[in-house]
Amino acid sequence: MKGRWWLWLLALGLAFSLVFGLALARGERRIGYGVHTLRADGETLALVKESGAGWVVQLFSWREIARWRGQYHWEYPDAVVRGAEFYGLKLVVRLDQHPAWARSRPAENGPPDDLNDYGDFVQAIA
Repeated sequence: MKGRWWLWLLALGLAFSLVFGLALARGERRIGYGVHTLRADGETLALVKESGAGWVVQLFSWREIARWRGQYHWEYPDAVVRGAEFYGLKLVVRLDQHPAWARSRPAENGPPDDLNDYGDFVQAIA
């Protein structure tokens, strides 16, 4: 049985193909897919919808939203959320890119000096 691992792998692949093939034959869509966008404007979201994707993965830059501690600029994130809702797309948000004020060495990528600053941002965006 030791040398026949490939038979198990083949059987598993065949079973997966049969189940997935039957679901497709019935018109069921069980596996969704998404598109990572750089800047999700209306034209981009329309293209995502036309492609058949159901999800948009979008970066929201902490640096752009909170240029100064405690001051938030929600114009872009709000527009992305409205656009995703308009086109019936689900949204996966990635929070990244610390602002200069959050690190004593802002040129280096890394966590903020005070994780509470990031926590405040996450709480505000949620």
